[in-house]
Amino acid sequence: MLLDFHKTAGSPAPPTPTLSRGVCVEVAGAKLRGALDVPPDARGLVLFASNRDFARIEPRQSGLARDLNRHGLGTLLFDLVDSADGPEVAGDVDLLTERLLAATAWSGRQWGVEGLPIGYAGSGLGTAAALSAAAILGSKVDAVASHSGRPDLAVADLGEVSAPTLLVVDGDDAPLAATNALAAARLRCPHRLREVAASAAQAGTWAATPAICRWMEWHLGSPEVPYEPHWAGSATIAAPLS
Repeated sequence: MLLDFHKTAGSPAPPTPTLSRGVCVEVAGAKLRGALDVPPDARGLVLFASNRDFARIEPRQSGLARDLNRHGLGTLLFDLVDSADGPEVAGDVDLLTERLLAATAWSGRQWGVEGLPIGYAGSGLGTAAALSAAAILGSKVDAVASHSGRPDLAVADLGEVSAPTLLVVDGDDAPLAATNALAAARLRCPHRLREVAASAAQAGTWAATPAICRWMEWHLGSPEVPYEPHWAGSATIAAPLS
């Protein structure tokens, strides 16, 4: 529920309300459903980039969004695929990128989130869309994080990405880990490539969640909270942040 506060003369500034509502982002004839959640005094907004219908958003993505909220970051958890779309849309990275760009512009006009630093959290082909959108928007995107994504499908744009980028892959998925490593080698921005073990996940959580939350918290307005290069149950391949 969106609370409405009114300031009266001589009264102290009211607390920033919590914003939580369902949204429908209309872009190029598509209606992209999602949920916008912004905690009080949010320091940034993370847009999720997934190539699956919102009705099929994975519970672990919802859990990541909740953890980002607890870290003081707003989230727009939504799909880049309309329920009316055909199967070919989910595999069209250029179209997904256009929709993510439109959703980013839309979020910049919403009360309570306008002007906040922007981050992208991608998965699957949504990672490629997030990286391509970040390459186009340049300094307007402050961070990108991906889990089990396909950054290689944005190969033409990887060298143009300036936002610090975190690529997280499951250590037991050797082909995807190799694909992410090849893509990371093409990045010129500050970046890290990490492998996490499925056994590192606790019940109801995602092994990548701590890394992504810390990455976003660090780059979207909390530089005093350092990004830890190691955590329990992980293997690390790091690139310099200089």
